[in-house]
Amino acid sequence: MSQVTSEEKTEALLFLALSNIFCTAMELGCRVDLRKMVLSLSDRFVFKGLFVFANSRVNNGLVEALYNIGFTVFSIPYDCDALMGFKISELMGSCKVKAVIIGTHDGDFRGIGDELEQQDIEVYFLGFQNKFSTFLKPKARLYIDRSGSDNA
Repeated sequence: MSQVTSEEKTEALLFLALSNIFCTAMELGCRVDLRKMVLSLSDRFVFKGLFVFANSRVNNGLVEALYNIGFTVFSIPYDCDALMGFKISELMGSCKVKAVIIGTHDGDFRGIGDELEQQDIEVYFLGFQNKFSTFLKPKARLYIDRSGSDNA
């Protein structure tokens, strides 16, 4: 299988609802290696931004590790999904990309995904295959395996 060249890669933004992904990983008894996941996704995408949304209880060591990977971290004490939805909308107005990857399992982002697709932006929902909400299953296109990488 040939390597995808940078000219063939799709420019993308990655948004992760950290508590959603990590809680599901804990439920499954596995660990998500975000560095490995981003590297794996980089085979197909050129990232113009990496964003993670977490509640304010996330420890400083994890926040530092996320910054070191290249993520912009939003740590807030209230509804991370609301801020993430707002930031997706805000960035889409200023950052021209061909794809948006949204890491979540719940259906909260289905509407924004549909809206982005109407603007000819590819939308990928990223998460554990059997854990997507019924509302997201038809749109789920990238899967985290138990080693933390993606499996398209």
